[in-house]
Amino acid sequence: MKHCRLLVHRLEVDSTDVAVRLGTLVVVRRPGSEHLDWEVVAQTTGDSTAELGENLLGMTVVSGADPNGVPELSELSGNAVVARYVDEAVVWRGNGVLVGFDDDWLA
Repeated sequence: MKHCRLLVHRLEVDSTDVAVRLGTLVVVRRPGSEHLDWEVVAQTTGDSTAELGENLLGMTVVSGADPNGVPELSELSGNAVVARYVDEAVVWRGNGVLVGFDDDWLA
């Protein structure tokens, strides 16, 4: 199994920016599967606009660093379903393709 954890720099839910205190994207590719499993956990700074059900997530993630240590940012998007709320955190489970994801990020 290959996986990665990326820091979410910016998050948009159904075309609305969501203020995120801390967010992570975890992506897993299981052996023999062509599909990625992915999940976003975002601790918001207030009430989330996410409703139970499916949302379109747009996010900017820290996908690496250049030779000088400057973070490299990548744009990703995909449909995800709100799995649960935990205090000020929202957990989304990916429900399809994660557009913009690079398999080279998996280890």
